[in-house]
Amino acid sequence: MLSHRGKERSFMQNLRLAVLLSFVGGVVNVSGFLALKLMTTNVTGYLSNFAQEVLTFNKTAILKSVLLLVAFFLGSFTSHVILQLQKMIWNKVYFTVPLILEAVLLGGVAYVEGDILSQYPMKIAYILLFAMGLQNSLVTFISKAVVRTTHITDIVTDLGIETARLFFYFRNANVRRVLFSHIGLKLAIVLSFGIGGITAAFSFEYLHLRTLYIGVGVILFTMVYDYLVVKMMRVLEEGKHIVDWSKKVVTRDYRLYDIWKRKKNG
Repeated sequence: MLSHRGKERSFMQNLRLAVLLSFVGGVVNVSGFLALKLMTTNVTGYLSNFAQEVLTFNKTAILKSVLLLVAFFLGSFTSHVILQLQKMIWNKVYFTVPLILEAVLLGGVAYVEGDILSQYPMKIAYILLFAMGLQNSLVTFISKAVVRTTHITDIVTDLGIETARLFFYFRNANVRRVLFSHIGLKLAIVLSFGIGGITAAFSFEYLHLRTLYIGVGVILFTMVYDYLVVKMMRVLEEGKHIVDWSKKVVTRDYRLYDIWKRKKNG
């Protein structure tokens, strides 16, 4: 799930990543909105607000909209810088590093909520948008833009396009199969995001911003699950190599014995 990139990824790897992290996106989106009355997983609306505030010359509102946009941008920027630095220094990329940082930020917000929230609501919003920028950039990089997990505008757009294409290519079995897989993936993202939002809405009454702990738990589960799967695959691969090596040794010894026996009898 976090070990392959682009064309190396299978449909199930993209599906698992999409479902788990879209759920996190839904949790953060609803929790942030209920606590701050602000969108904390995407910045589409803030660009519109910025344009409107420019017309009214409201400097405070303009600055707020700009900082919200910048927070998401910096999260995306930081995530990619982390991945590229790993590649330059160790020639290997650990995709879990941005997720660990995201979990720390969300957990930190959940831990200090309360008085801090009432005193510094905008700072909390910046942190949540930064965390979602981290996640969105990571998922986009891993899946090569196939998966989005912090907002569903692009996903619903793709869903509409691919559903329309299905009407024209339904008789082509190969294209139909690909379109069905793409549509299934997009639907899974939308449903998971929605379930995450519903979960947060029910939990918020009792947990308030500590609802973000649910998102942190899902992120940690994603990393642990991926680690265990990769570990298991390596063990199976090593076992396969041992079996193949054993077969080669047995075959070689049998051939040597057969040659020796023929020489002895000949």
